[in-house]
Amino acid sequence: MDDLNYSSKQLDVLNEMASIGSGNAATALSKLLGKRVVISPISSRLTPIEKIPEEMGGADTLVMSVYLGISGDLSGDAVFLNPKEQAMQLIDYLTNCNKEKRTEPCELDLSAYKEMSNIFTGSYMNAISTMLKVKIIPSVPHYASDMIGSLIDFILSDIGQSVDSALLIKTDINIDYQDIGGGYIILFDLESLQKMLRLSEEYNG
Repeated sequence: MDDLNYSSKQLDVLNEMASIGSGNAATALSKLLGKRVVISPISSRLTPIEKIPEEMGGADTLVMSVYLGISGDLSGDAVFLNPKEQAMQLIDYLTNCNKEKRTEPCELDLSAYKEMSNIFTGSYMNAISTMLKVKIIPSVPHYASDMIGSLIDFILSDIGQSVDSALLIKTDINIDYQDIGGGYIILFDLESLQKMLRLSEEYNG
């Protein structure tokens, strides 16, 4: 499934959800950091699973991620991830430090990264829930660091169902005029994906 397989109305709704979620995340992150934060969705679309690693820098790209399960009216998994170098930049903002020789995150770093992922997850899930009038219940978040190809394979096995496409929201995070790339992936099971597209088509704004 790609942009040619769903309507312009559905695409507009996906982009609106990404825009609202990004705006809410930027506001919350700005309050947390006390800094200027702008989060811009570069693209928001349903993307074939096999193309996601390529979209995020290649299957061998090492990423840091926080993922959690989604239940309620829609079910699947949500993943917030950044290339490892950029994730460490974000952590430096959150922990107000810059350990140049640090190559691996410490416990405090991971706690800060999970906190930021909670902001993104809450912002995007609330946007989807409000616009489509569905109930979404997130699980406890889990941290993982791996090559993105291996990470996606692991999460797909966790869902336990065949998933062909995922909602991929690529973002540009700008903190005090410093650009940091990243992405947000929502892997719905097939039934939930079909339901989301149907509700998007029915959405009246």
